[in-house]
Amino acid sequence: MHKVMIFRNQNGYGLWGLLLIIILMTSTMTFVLVNPTSSQSSKEMKDTIEKLDQLLVAISKYQQDHATGLSPVSLNYLLSDIDGVGCNADTTNSKISGWCGPYVSVYFQEFLQEPFIDGWKTNFHYVNSGTLRSFGPNRTDDSGGGDDITRTF
Repeated sequence: MHKVMIFRNQNGYGLWGLLLIIILMTSTMTFVLVNPTSSQSSKEMKDTIEKLDQLLVAISKYQQDHATGLSPVSLNYLLSDIDGVGCNADTTNSKISGWCGPYVSVYFQEFLQEPFIDGWKTNFHYVNSGTLRSFGPNRTDDSGGGDDITRTF
């Protein structure tokens, strides 16, 4: 009478050993290939970081055009001259001042459609004293911690 080898016999793996290996490989591949949240989450993260970086460039341009170096009161000031200040050119010093935008590039506006919304469809949190933040995947303000994505300027 032969013993039934569960994992390995002299000729290789037994029936149960092969089944166990197939089950483990199948479950691992299913998790890796079918898990849509990981790829979706990385796309949302990439989009959010790209928007934050573009907005920081726009804020920097806005600050350069304003003699005092002030940040815009709100992100909407990057798109249009809300106060009607206009752009002033000082030809003697080769400087410009006032609102000389839009500061968010046309390409950026058209490509992203919603420049002030992060990858999780939540408004960016902007504080004109120097903070621009996405609340991240949980859409909750963690005061810059947790999964928040924060940029300072």
